Order: sequence, then structure tokens, then C-alpha cells
Amino acid sequence: MQVHRHGSRPRRVCSPDPQLPPLVTSRRVVRRALLAGTSALALALTGVEGAVARPLGAGSVSAPLTAVNHAVANAQQAVQAARQAQQSLNRATQALQAIRSLQDAARATAQGVPHAAGLNLNVPNGLTPGGLMPDMAAGWSGANAPTEAASGGQTVVGIQQTAPRAILNWQTFNVGAQTTVNFNQQGNSDWVALNRIMASGAPSQILGAIKADGQVYLINPNGIIFGGGSQINVGALIASTAKITNDQFLRGIYSTQAGSTWTPSFTDAAALLGNGTSGGVVSVEAGAQIATHAPASVTSGGGFVLLMGGQVVNAGAITTPNGQTQLAAGDDFVLRRAYGTDANQYSTTRGNEIAPLFRGGSLAGLVRNDGMVFSAQGDITLAGRTIEQNGALVASTSVNTRGTIHLLNSVTDTRGSVTLGAGSVTTVIPELESDEAALNSQRDALIAASATANQQRSLSVTGPFDNLSLLADRLDQSRIEIVTGGNVIFKGGASQQAGSLTMAQGGQVAVSAGGRIFTESGATIDVSGVRDVSLAMSANNLMVNIQGNELRDSPQNRDNGALKNADVWVDIRDLIHVPSGTGGYEGDRYYTPGGLLEVGGYLANTPHKIGEWSAVGGAITLSAPEVVAQGGSVFDISGGAVRYEAGYIRTTNFLGPDGRLYNINDARADMTFYGLGQGFIRKHERWNVTEVWTSPFGKGRESVRWEEGYTVGRDAGRLILSTPTAIFEGDILADVVQGERQSSARPDGITDGYKLTQNTIARAGTLALGQYTAVGLTNLYTTDVRIGDIAGVTAALASADALPDGRANTAWFDADYLNAQGLGGLELGTRGAIAIDAPLTLANGGSVKLIAPVIDIKADVTARSGSVNATNLFTAAGPSGSQVALVVNGGATVALRDGAVIDVRGAWTNAVADADDRNGLAFRDGGSVSLQSTRDVTIEEGAQIDASSGASIEVKSGFKGGKGGNVSLLADALGAGNGRLTLNGAVRGYGAAGGGRIRTDHYHRRDARRSRSQSRQHAVSHRLRAIRCDRPQGCHRRRWCGDRRHDAELSHGGRRLCRRDGRRSIDRARTLDRTPLSAERRRRSPRPAYWRGPAAAGRYQCIRCRRHGERRPHCCARCGHHCRSRPGDQAAEHRPAHRRRHTECVGR
Repeated sequence: MQVHRHGSRPRRVCSPDPQLPPLVTSRRVVRRALLAGTSALALALTGVEGAVARPLGAGSVSAPLTAVNHAVANAQQAVQAARQAQQSLNRATQALQAIRSLQDAARATAQGVPHAAGLNLNVPNGLTPGGLMPDMAAGWSGANAPTEAASGGQTVVGIQQTAPRAILNWQTFNVGAQTTVNFNQQGNSDWVALNRIMASGAPSQILGAIKADGQVYLINPNGIIFGGGSQINVGALIASTAKITNDQFLRGIYSTQAGSTWTPSFTDAAALLGNGTSGGVVSVEAGAQIATHAPASVTSGGGFVLLMGGQVVNAGAITTPNGQTQLAAGDDFVLRRAYGTDANQYSTTRGNEIAPLFRGGSLAGLVRNDGMVFSAQGDITLAGRTIEQNGALVASTSVNTRGTIHLLNSVTDTRGSVTLGAGSVTTVIPELESDEAALNSQRDALIAASATANQQRSLSVTGPFDNLSLLADRLDQSRIEIVTGGNVIFKGGASQQAGSLTMAQGGQVAVSAGGRIFTESGATIDVSGVRDVSLAMSANNLMVNIQGNELRDSPQNRDNGALKNADVWVDIRDLIHVPSGTGGYEGDRYYTPGGLLEVGGYLANTPHKIGEWSAVGGAITLSAPEVVAQGGSVFDISGGAVRYEAGYIRTTNFLGPDGRLYNINDARADMTFYGLGQGFIRKHERWNVTEVWTSPFGKGRESVRWEEGYTVGRDAGRLILSTPTAIFEGDILADVVQGERQSSARPDGITDGYKLTQNTIARAGTLALGQYTAVGLTNLYTTDVRIGDIAGVTAALASADALPDGRANTAWFDADYLNAQGLGGLELGTRGAIAIDAPLTLANGGSVKLIAPVIDIKADVTARSGSVNATNLFTAAGPSGSQVALVVNGGATVALRDGAVIDVRGAWTNAVADADDRNGLAFRDGGSVSLQSTRDVTIEEGAQIDASSGASIEVKSGFKGGKGGNVSLLADALGAGNGRLTLNGAVRGYGAAGGGRIRTDHYHRRDARRSRSQSRQHAVSHRLRAIRCDRPQGCHRRRWCGDRRHDAELSHGGRRLCRRDGRRSIDRARTLDRTPLSAERRRRSPRPAYWRGPAAAGRYQCIRCRRHGERRPHCCARCGHHCRSRPGDQAAEHRPAHRRRHTECVGR
């Protein structure tokens, strides 16, 4: 029973609770009392109840000089990185300003001109021949006859619509420069007015203004021209030279489908020109302005602008906020609803999808943008046969609605092409100033939906809609999608400023071509993470209302109810992440450091803005039979950064069973707590009653501290070359920002960089080669892959030139070029061969993955504290992916040649001498190496694999050693009996805090009569056995070697070999990663303060047990635990199995 009383003066009492830590020495008591007095004085001076970490006599915390300098250095690094990322934004801004200036000048020139540019046919104002002339005889339904009113030199033609769908026929529909056509649709945004213009041989000229509440369709087979002085403000606009029937119009604009056959809803766009050589043209001249209304709320979508014709040219400005702009050229057009509808859940387009169709011999299909198209949180689509993007296409993205841009041509149309001209800007920009926010659970849901859509996307990319991409998509990221059956060309310029810019920060650029993808010098493709995201320090604080769910791993606190309904503050940076699937539990879990509270639910309900989502680098995917990147082209996949501004952090203090305060970061799940803040506890053992008095003013309830601002770098992205032929000499910007607090190694099992903690090191970008589809790496091309001294060939290569001799089906990379990119990952897969002929170096923590039947490593491969994996086993991505053994001419080999070194050693870091070197703390441990083949694995004499650890010297913890890495050498991986492991080189895995683990397996023909499991356990390290231990009582006679250099052992088949001796150990139970300390080192190791001994029979016993009236002779002196004081309670560490495991501690 517990009795809580408030209002009395709190005081501390001693408690015999067995959960208490050991008593401290008198010197520590004095020191703690002095510190408590200082804290009390500081509290009195500040005049607040919560303890604020602030030095006396100062207004703010003054950090040590080294920490301040380190923070300044990291801030400067972040600023410099932000400047680099800002260059692309500056280019986009400058290009937009230049285009806008041209638009303004063209509009000023066109004002008052009575005809469109290039036409000498003047357009009168109002309802008059040559101007607006209705054809009442052909039909006029759903609206009253037009009226005209003139005032101040301006003419207004009013059309009162009386039905949701009106069909209006016109002899001519020319709007004069001083004329405004107003469709009064009674405020209904879904009302539609179809304006059909009779075939008169002349295009319609729109020189004035058109206004409407809803949608306006203009259909003129002769063409439609929006003059430089025109201004269109409607809910939605269709301007088309293609016809639409009345029946189709009344059903809507979407095409009908019967099985795999689609019936176009708009037809004959180019039929009326007689010779069929050019087709009807829809043209928006420079200075023209077309805009749809902004949506009334965030839940309602915006309008759309759809321009369809034999040719479509835009030189003006088109704006569709939260809507869609489509420019499509062809003969006939198939339309269907896109993403977000029941009929199409796998689309990458929000709005409508359009597929132009071409008849035999047609010359239609040109879509050219020389002007500006803006679609905030919307989509921009250019679809046709020949796509020329010379102007600006700008969309924006937020957490609620992503922006997309599509440049589309049928993948089977070999005459098709997509060209991004010099100086053009094609970009999707995150709305960093937006207040829109979303939960992490919403982001997770989008990613899960993306995985489902990727698996099913091929079902929707069929028939006329084969102009859509089959590459992977992430619904939480912006997207620029380019598809063609011919070539994609990214034009360059004399400088990077003059080349084309294709940018989706933190998003995706997916390019698919049936021919060649060619990036010229000066062209830039940028998916870098955003680096100018700023957050308040309070963003690290999370308020949690404690209920039973949060205390599910602390049953005593859940049952006593003392903490129920309490509001506590948690510092999210200190949370312990338990990935989904751990212990069979679905979903990520986040615990306070002591395990008291699980706050994953509250963390998932924390809102985040698009800047945080977009700080992680995106993905560039280039899929084509040939990918050519000239030197001087730029592929930016660098990581972004988040800046936390200086501010206060609040954390809650709990009242412990001893009357002390325990910060939430120190509150363990196995302790019982009685409230928040300071208090007084009295226990009545006889009556089983506990009385608790707490301060009604909440004294000591919270700790508040001031923290200086800091930067957190985020992961870089990926560059994927899905091609059998890659001549790649472009610059890859794959760098990351490493903040001053990022010093923790990356945990296993987390591939989403967004979910990493602020202390986790950021990973540089990855270059990947293989055959990628929507679900990932599904196949491999037969490509000759080589890393060596490769001469450049692209400088003299034009986009239409044939490849140099001998370069088809090759992917040759210059080693110096790759090393200069600072890659964090290199993934190469082929059905041919991979040869590393020159030294290859990746960033610390980098990952090298090689998949091929023949892998020949002739030079050094360095990835400090990283991983190197080479295998001929390929597993296709996707739910039905199967494992395949790759062979060439019946053979397969993974070989490390004489003189080559695979170096995954840990890093040595001195954070005391150089605070900027603190990031190296994440790379103490040795990395991992895996060489695996279904046939032979060869380590030649003179070759070396080194997975030894590093170490670090830190300001607070001093020297801290790393652990050696793991090495796996597996021949005959499938046990077919036709592979052999040849190990003549050296393998190292020394560790300052524990050696590495080496696994060697192969199949012996002489063991064919044995079972497969027995034969696979046969050891092969003859070279290691040849060395005898020169120490007394050699390793083969002891359980472990007393020499520190021998602590790391080889393990195979459950047996142990001393690193130096190579003989089998008597103790087969202990594996390498649990190698015990040597006897000498164990004697020097300090015992915990609460152990005393030896006792009888050479055993140690626990002072705590003796203090509480019990003596347990089997308390272990090594494991650092003591027995519990309750009678009959036997802790796990005292069971017989534990005693056997620690016989060295408790005696033999």
C-alpha cells in the first residue's frame, strides 16, 4: 500500500531497498554535498523551481574552448556545404529571373497589338465578325446567348451558363486585345463550357482575357494561339486542336477501355491540314499568362491546364497551383485518371495521365517549352514524340502533396527523343517556408504504399501508357520522370552555369531511354539533400503522458500507479531505438536510456516538415542500353543537414525509492518510482504501507539546461546506372556533412537514413551498376567491369556519335576518378567479369559489393571500418527473387592476387588533440570482408585481408579500443563438391578490445562420403598450423593463450584455433567473439567496488548480500552482478550453467 501526501517539507531518508546502488566513500559524499550546495545556490540565484544548468554569474553556459571551436568549425563546414548546394538553387533562381524578364518585356510589347506574332490578321474587339461570332444554328445549349458591354475602352462579353455542362458553337472565337470573355458559371468550379470553333482555316487568336469560375474547353482544329498580351484565369482550361464528341464530353474527358484496348477521347489533332505534314498547333506566345484558381482549402485540389495538338509550343507563363499542367502533341489522345483513384493506384502522377497516339507517317508530336510553367504541389507533364525543354518547369513539394515533373514519350517509339536544352531549369523545390507538417507514421505509410505500387506498376504501364516509367518510386519524395524510346540528352554549356539543370532536392530523377542517355559537360542532375533546414532546440523535446502502454516493460511502476497520467519531458536524442522485428515485435520501439518508458507512439505522432524529409539525399536512376556522361557533367547526390538553433532542453526527474531524484535518462525499468520531483518516503514494513510526501510546487520536477546550436548531417543518396554500357566520366558529388555530435556507428538493419539518431554518423553517396526495375536489382547485364587506369574518351564524343571501339558492353571506371568522388558505397553487378587493377578507396564506413562469376582483385581496396563483399551468388530483388550462381564457361572465381590488400581496419582517433576528429569515433571497430563463391576462392601468397580494429582517445572516457572485424572465406558455397579454398595470404583481425572472427569453409573431395554438414566444417588453414607457439604451456594445451596478441582466434566448425599457434583448443564451447581475457589481464582488471573476497573454496561473495543478512557463496566476481536479497530468489547469473561458464571466477 502506498499513501501519497503533499504539502509537507521534503527531506531525504536512507532506505534499505535492495535496488539501491552501493554506498559511496566519504570523499565522494563530501564532493557530492559540495556540488549539491552549489546547485542550491545556483537555483536560488536563478529564481526558478527547475534546476537550470547555468554557471554562476553568467547569463549563459560557456562551453570549453575546444568544444566551442569544434562547434564553430562544424558550423562553417555546414555553411560551406550549404553554399555548394545553394549553387543549384542560385542557378534556378537566376534562370527564372531571366525568363521572367523576357516575359515582362514580351508582354509589354504585345499590349495593344491587334494580332498574334507572325499573323497579320487583326482581331477586333467584342461580338463582331472576325472576333467573337457564335454559331447559334450549329447548336447552343446550357448557356444563354452572349452579351456585350463596353466601358472605358474595354469590352466585356458575358456568357451566363445555366447548366453544369454547356456546349457552345462558334464561327470564330478570336478575343481582341481589349476584350474580356467572362463565363459566369455561378461559382461552381466543376461546371464546364465546351467551345467548339468551326473549321474556318484560321487559328483562334486569344489576345485579351478569359475568366471563368469553372472549366473552359476551346476546340479548334485549325489551331489556337494565346498572344503575348493574353491573360487567362479559369478553374481549368483545355485548348486543343483534337476533336471531342458531344457524347464523350457528356461522359467526361477520360477514355474508355475494353480489355487491353483504349478508345481515345480526343481525336484528329492533325487531320485538317490536308497534307498531314505538320498538324494543328497550340501556341502560347511569350508574355501570355494562363493561370488556374488556387484551391479553396488544403483538402481540395487545384485546376489543370491541358494543351493538345499536332504541335504544342509554350513560350509564355502557365501557373497551376496544387494542380496540373499538361502539354501533349500527337494525332489522338488517351486520358485516364492518375494516382489517388481506385482505377489507378500505381501511378507516379497526381492528376491525369495522357498518352498521345501517332498514325502512320505522322509528323506530329513536337512539344517545346521555351517559357515558364509553375505548379506548386502539383504535376507538370510534357508528352509527345519530340520533347524539347528549353525553359523553366518548376514544381514544389510538401509533406502533404509531392510535386512531380514528367517528360514522356512511348518507350517503343524509336523516333522519340527528350532534350533538356542549355540553360533550361527542370526542378521540384521543397517548400521550406510552408507550415504543413506530417507524422512519421504518414511517411512510413507512403513508403509502404510505394513498395506495393512498385511490385504492381507493370500492370498499369501497358498499351498506350507505355510512356510511363517502370523504375522504382517513393511517394514521400518528389520526382522527375523522363521516358523515351529514343535518346535523352542533357545539354551542357561553356560553364556549369550555362548547362541544363535538372533538380529534385531530396527527391528522385528517374530516366529511362530505349537508346542512349547522354549528359554533356556543364549539365547538372541534382538530388542532393536540403542543407539550409533550421529547427529550434525545443524540437528535441517530447512531452509524454505516462500510461500503462509506456510502462509495459516496467510492471512494478505500471501496477503501483504513481506515475500514471504524469506529463514528463523526454530528450529524443537519448532514446534507444529497437528496430522492427527485434524479438518478434512489429514496429520500431524507442526507449528512454534506462528502459523505463517506451515512447514510440508519441514519437510517431510528432509532426515534421518537408525540410526534415528532404535533408536526406535522393536517387538518380539512369536506365538505357547506353549511358554516357561527359567530364564536367555533375551528378549531385550529396547529403543535407539540419541545423538546431541554441535553446533550452527540459527533462523530468523521478522520485526514487531512496528519496533521491533520478533523471529520466537514468531511470531504470527495474526500479520503483513514487512520483515526480523532490519528496519524502516512509515505509512501514509491518503494515506494508509506504507514505510519500511530495512538494505541491513541483520542486525538482524538471531539469532545464541551455545548449548551443549544432548541425546534424544526413545521408547522401544513390546514383544507379541500369545499363550494360556505361562510359561515365561525370563528377559525382557524394559528400556528407558530419555534425559535431555525430560519433556513433551505424546500427545494423536500418537502411532508411531518415530514422537514424542525431548521433549516428552520416553515410556518403553510393554508385550502383546493374539491371534495376521498380522493385530494385532484378537482373544483371553481361558487362565487362573494370576499375583501373582508364583514359577519358567522352570529350570528343557527341550525343549522336557511335561508341569508341571496344566500349560496347563495358563499364570501365578510372580508379583515381572514383577515389576522388568520396563514395560511401560501390555496388557493381554483372554476368561478365569484375577486375580491380588499381587501388580503390571509399570513405570511412564505406561498403563495396561485387557480384560476378569472375572477380579479380589485383590492387588494394580500402574502406576503413567498412565492408567488402564479393560473390558469384545473385539474388534478384522482389518477393519471388531466387538465388542464382553465376558462372562463365563453367567456372567461377573470387581471387585476391599477390600484393593486393583488402583494408577494412578501424580508425585511430584522438579527439583530445583534435576535436574535429570526433567523427572518427564511429569507425573504431574493424569492418567485415566476405569472399564467397560456388567454385573457387583464392588468396594468393603476398595478399592480405586486414580487419583489425582501431581505437580512440576521448575527453571523458579516455582510451577506448575497438573490436576486430569479421572475415568470411567460403568456397563451394552450395556444397556441390567442385570448389576449393586456397589460402596462402595473410588474414588479420586484431582488436584492442577483442579480436575478430574468421570463418573458412570449403568442400573436400575426399570427404564426399561424409554428410554435407560434416564436410563443410572441415578446416583448411594449413599455413596457420605451421607456426608453433613459443610460450610456455603452448596454446594447444590451454583454454586460451596468455599472450594478448593471441587473444583473437580463428573459428571454424565450432573449433577454436589460437591466432598464432593455429592448433585446436580444448574448449570448443567458446566462440571467437567471446574470447576471454588472458589470466594476466584478468588479474589487472579492477573488480567492482561491491565485491570482496576471496571467500571459502576460492570463491567470491557479494557484499550486498552479506549486508542484507544473506550469504551466497556462488556470486560471480567477473560478471559484475550481485544476487538478490529476497529468500529463495536465485538470479540467472548464479545458476549452474553460469557457474560452469565462469569457473575461472568461482573456483574449480
